[in-house]
Amino acid sequence: MAGDYTGSQEGYFSYGAGGAGGINQPGALLFLAWSLRDIRATPDAIPAWPLGGVIGCVVLTFCSALTGVQHLSLRAAFHLENILRSRLARKALQLPPGVLQQMGSGSVAKVMLDDVKSLHIFVADSTPLYARAIIMPLATIVILFWLDWRLAIATLGVLAFGSVVLVLARQRSEDMAQRYHKAREQVSAAVIEFVQAMPVVRTFDSGSTSFLRYQRALEEWVDVLKTWYRKAGFSARFSFSILNPLPDPVCPDLVGIRPCCTMAVSILSRGWPFYCWAAEWPKP
Repeated sequence: MAGDYTGSQEGYFSYGAGGAGGINQPGALLFLAWSLRDIRATPDAIPAWPLGGVIGCVVLTFCSALTGVQHLSLRAAFHLENILRSRLARKALQLPPGVLQQMGSGSVAKVMLDDVKSLHIFVADSTPLYARAIIMPLATIVILFWLDWRLAIATLGVLAFGSVVLVLARQRSEDMAQRYHKAREQVSAAVIEFVQAMPVVRTFDSGSTSFLRYQRALEEWVDVLKTWYRKAGFSARFSFSILNPLPDPVCPDLVGIRPCCTMAVSILSRGWPFYCWAAEWPKP
């Protein structure tokens, strides 16, 4: 279903609308910077053409959002979710009972619920954002080179540095991701075991032993999650504090303000809240 959708006429229409939205957003920022430059040069005159360009880009972005592109991808994602769960259920019925017992009910529930839900999120968001994720950075780089090639090279350098930090942080988190998924499977297995054994627990036990397994699995999952946050927190905060101020120097460069000073202020102002939040995070 997802392949048929992305290769159909509706899929191409979604790509086109997403790409148009990716061009309109940097276009609106460019027209806004043009308006600020004209207002600074002639304060008594109203920059009609630049303001009209800003309004036009905003209207086109709003119209592309009203075309129902997101609804098409959402319907395709729900249909795919239904197909995957039906096929997984039929495949589980064909497996020997020993295989299912060895896998455990927690692993089966994780695949049919959590993993399929993750695919639903990917299919629902990837189609309208796929073209935008490609066209918008390219349009931004073209605009930056048109404004000032030195500013564009500096921006690409900061972007490359932040990307390297994210890649290194992602490589070191593979082991933590496996531990996280294993802990989630243990929590799901403990919940299913506790619910299925409820009649027996009410008859022969007070429920403390069965609930204790769930509590231990939940505490282990929380410990893994906190450890993962502590290890990946600094890399994520550092990369975001570097990457967030990238669009800021575009408007000051057209207006006439020194871009280097503006970039420094942007990095400090945007990065400071992340480090304040880091100070409040519990230490390992």
